[in-house]
Amino acid sequence: MSRLSKTASAEHSAIKSLSGKYLSSVKVLQASDSIPAATGVYPVSADIAVFLELPEDKLDPEAEIKRTKPKMAKAAEAVKEQEKVLRGLGEKVSTEVRRKEEGELRDLLSEQRAYEEALARFDGLKVT
Repeated sequence: MSRLSKTASAEHSAIKSLSGKYLSSVKVLQASDSIPAATGVYPVSADIAVFLELPEDKLDPEAEIKRTKPKMAKAAEAVKEQEKVLRGLGEKVSTEVRRKEEGELRDLLSEQRAYEEALARFDGLKVT
């Protein structure tokens, strides 16, 4: 169990209470766990994403795809911009600044990947 998973598990009751009265349960997934198909994603960082199970009886995959595509496009544009920033840093920039900018890129890539995976899950739920 990773350090982040341990923290999330230890703070389970706080997370649940902060999530509001409509949340029925909180489950901490490990990186190896499969993500349920009917879930929306909210990337937090390169290490953390929040997946919300959507009620399958009310789920409209087309609407979720329409809602997620602009988020993915925005994340992809942010990745391009951050890659430009990294290319422009030069050799004289401090290691600390380089690490910070590389961490930002990792977070953005993770966000983009999470949206891509969510789109694939929603696409798999479409009735043909």
